[in-house]
Amino acid sequence: MRPLSPWRLIGIAGALEVVGVVLPMLMVIGVLPSTWLLNISAFASSLAGLFLGYLGVTMYVQMHKKR
Repeated sequence: MRPLSPWRLIGIAGALEVVGVVLPMLMVIGVLPSTWLLNISAFASSLAGLFLGYLGVTMYVQMHKKR
């Protein structure tokens, strides 16, 4: 199994961040009910997206750093 490339990690992080923004927005406008499970999943996806994005950018910088 190949490790994930930095661009794929950044893409996954972006998708998680979008989910972390869209879920609360849908709860505020009344499309989805505001439940503990949805609130926690929105927060967790936002936090995971932030972590994976940071990891992807760090991997990208380390791969392309000139020594």
